[in-house]
Amino acid sequence: MVFVIKNEDHIKIKLDNKIMFEQLTANLKIKDEFIQNQIKFINQLIVQRKLKIKFELIVQKDNLLNKTFDAKEIKTKNG
Repeated sequence: MVFVIKNEDHIKIKLDNKIMFEQLTANLKIKDEFIQNQIKFINQLIVQRKLKIKFELIVQKDNLLNKTFDAKEIKTKNG
């Protein structure tokens, strides 16, 4: 799935990982290099595009990436 993010867009980021959520919302330091790199990338994108970000912690079972979709169920804006 591809999303086009324009400058100054309002973005809602839903996370099912409590550690990532806490790192992004509280700017805490963590020793996990993988998570550090993810946070660095997200923060760079936010600054470069002047995005308005809202983070939301969701239950893992509600994460759409964890659900299996039938091709007929996936609809896009372009048809």
